[in-house]
Amino acid sequence: MLRTLFALALATAAIDPSLLANEKAQPPAQPASADTPNAADNSRGRRSATTGKQPVADQQTPIAQNTVAKKKRAAQEPVDTTELLDDLEDYGAGGNTCGDTCGGACGDTCGQSGGGCGLFGGCGPWRCRCQPSWSPSDWLTTPAGSTRFYGWLNAGGIINTGDPSSGFNGPYNQIDNNGGMFNQGYFVAERALKSDDGISLGGRFDVLFGNDFFLARSSGLEAGRDFSLDWNNQYYGLALPQMYGQIGNRDFSVKVGHFYTVVGYEGVPAPVNFFYSKAYSYMFAGPFTHWGALASWNLSDRFTVDGGVVNGWNALDRTVNQAAFMGRARLTGEDPRDWSAFSVISGNEDTRIPQFGAKNRTRYSALWNMQLTDRFQYLFHHWLGFQGDALANGKNALWYGLDQYVFYPLNDCWKLGFRFEWFRDEQGVRVGLNRPSNPNKPPFQGSFYSASFGLNYSRTPNFIIRPELRFDFYEGKNKPFDDGIAVNQLMLGGDMIWMF
Repeated sequence: MLRTLFALALATAAIDPSLLANEKAQPPAQPASADTPNAADNSRGRRSATTGKQPVADQQTPIAQNTVAKKKRAAQEPVDTTELLDDLEDYGAGGNTCGDTCGGACGDTCGQSGGGCGLFGGCGPWRCRCQPSWSPSDWLTTPAGSTRFYGWLNAGGIINTGDPSSGFNGPYNQIDNNGGMFNQGYFVAERALKSDDGISLGGRFDVLFGNDFFLARSSGLEAGRDFSLDWNNQYYGLALPQMYGQIGNRDFSVKVGHFYTVVGYEGVPAPVNFFYSKAYSYMFAGPFTHWGALASWNLSDRFTVDGGVVNGWNALDRTVNQAAFMGRARLTGEDPRDWSAFSVISGNEDTRIPQFGAKNRTRYSALWNMQLTDRFQYLFHHWLGFQGDALANGKNALWYGLDQYVFYPLNDCWKLGFRFEWFRDEQGVRVGLNRPSNPNKPPFQGSFYSASFGLNYSRTPNFIIRPELRFDFYEGKNKPFDDGIAVNQLMLGGDMIWMF
């Protein structure tokens, strides 16, 4: 049955190439809102060269329109809360669903009746019931060019129907605990580059505390040079995902320091992802962060490139410090909701086999996002990784797969999402453990499949609820689930995100 589903998924991907002319991930939209990686950055859409990351598309207002609006803003004009949150679009894999339909749908009728566009009342239909956002940062109006402060709190939980006695949900490195957890207390201090043609200085400093610290740590900083635990215990910890300085403007900029990867689709920050759980391709197939330098250049309104040199994967100081190249090219269609992107990182990484030392590791991602109708969005992600001399016998290793996403907004407050993925660990070298006490021991030489069904609900633009149903299945050697006795698992979970 699963093979049939996968065949159908591949057939779905065989769409007319003429539709693949563009790129822009658009999970739950975020009305004017704040940087990352993979959802086309570890992210996926792109707002500007300011962060070198890709943004999350706003369902009602294309990112391009948001960018134009920002460029028109006077330098002295204060920035409101939603403007602070707009930087979240730089991650590209998510955002909230609350749009601006209330204003258009209710119109003068609401004003005449005094009912407003409330969730449980008012004159408008139920699709017109999102409330304005409120957060402590509403009290802060910072002039353009000054330092901004913002962040979010994220907590949730998982129910594993297999009820593993260890409490671990397979060999994950995110939502791996069967039960409740505090995922992210995330705080940002940022000075953005100016939007004019002149040269300005900027920078960003991020702090993350919670269960997700494993996704953002670096060897030589939060972890040891061999990536062993250092600052933190195995369940909760502190990480500093980004610390960089930046020079340039919104057309060309260079950042130096610590920043999120541009390879892949999903991202570390909770608000940029539609789903509570992460894809295998994000958890095990590529890097999370880098230390180095990255240049971003908007060659035109539709074509952007990034390129730089970094100290490999997730490393400030490691057992073998060697430079690696990282780059990305992104093309946006006439409709900014359509986009395509290709990203790659290549350099020597430690094989952890003494006689071989460090050998080439390369990972690439190819993304196509298509707005098939006004509401129906489809995203296709193909990726591949290679490690030279990965095995004790001197053989190389490959890991590769496909991710497919479908998103459908029901209205301003509700959005449906579906993700189907196939992850192939050819030699069993990638899928492993993140916490020492996890009993689901690798290697897992075979194929992982997962299907996730989710909803995003946003009563206000800065508050998101994300329920999710996820099914995992494995074909190969060993058994990765239920403490090593099962090849599948079913999980029900969800979380809440409050952005401030």
